[in-house]
Amino acid sequence: MKLVTEYFDLKLKQKDVDFIDINMEGDSKLFINPILLTESIDEDISLMGPKKVDSFFERVFTLYSDGKQAEALSTLFSHSKESNANHLGYSSGESKGNGASKQSLDQLFDTILKTGALAEDIMVQPVSILVFAHDFGQDRMSDLIVSILKKEFVSYTLSEARKLGIPIEVEEISYGEYWDCDTSTWKELRDNWVKGADGKALILTPKQIVSQKYGFSVNDYVRKAVWVWRKDHHVAERTPLARPQYDKNGNVSYIEPTNETLKVEEIDKPYANKDGKWKLYALEMTIENPQLYSQYFDKLNAEGWKNRKTSLTDDELVNIVKESR
Repeated sequence: MKLVTEYFDLKLKQKDVDFIDINMEGDSKLFINPILLTESIDEDISLMGPKKVDSFFERVFTLYSDGKQAEALSTLFSHSKESNANHLGYSSGESKGNGASKQSLDQLFDTILKTGALAEDIMVQPVSILVFAHDFGQDRMSDLIVSILKKEFVSYTLSEARKLGIPIEVEEISYGEYWDCDTSTWKELRDNWVKGADGKALILTPKQIVSQKYGFSVNDYVRKAVWVWRKDHHVAERTPLARPQYDKNGNVSYIEPTNETLKVEEIDKPYANKDGKWKLYALEMTIENPQLYSQYFDKLNAEGWKNRKTSLTDDELVNIVKESR
């Protein structure tokens, strides 16, 4: 294991540095969380991060809604590349190709545009795309954010290197492309670089903006929004899923179905043998009752995502990095 602090002989520990003291010989299962970008003490990332991510998804939505589906998907996938420079996420052997995600998002966007149900709300929000798009999880979102904010991450890395005396290579290299929100296009980034233990460019990540798991998911949305509505629906309509209950006088009342019953009857059976059945179900229910989306995300916004922010402690980061391979 070659930690950044040890490899560059900084005489510092994780608690003493702002970045994740990653193992440069492995990939730690940590993911950049879009709702934590504002927590970074680096101002470029905390201020420009959310703005650039929003700009990116707005551009994709505009292209798609204008009938330029191929250009939209190219903007989303062809320019954003998986990078191992930050040594985060899944190893290359575990990472999936773009094909399934392209098809999934194409189907999602197409369905949303055809129904008109909360189209802009869903399509421009990275959080909701994670909830509804099959095979587009936190690993792919994390890689995408690194690509969008590559300029900010490289600037942050070089700034930390100068502050701590980490050697910086004098020649410039190409880091690939980053998102320019002023022109709404991808642009090539060339800059100086820090040589990691593997001889390749190293990118450091502020420790405030990563999670092991995002604090939101399709399961959370279904359980806290969709099923609350469905239980009321079944009782009010006295469907077969609402169980009758009689008191001693013979009066009948109805008991709402359990979560397990709803899972079996509304997800497992109707979507049997389909990939991403929870997300398919969540989207169908949201199209049927768009208020579900508004209620769920308005509540999260009202809470400031406070309970969903899952920043990790220094000790937790150390333990996760130790498990990297």
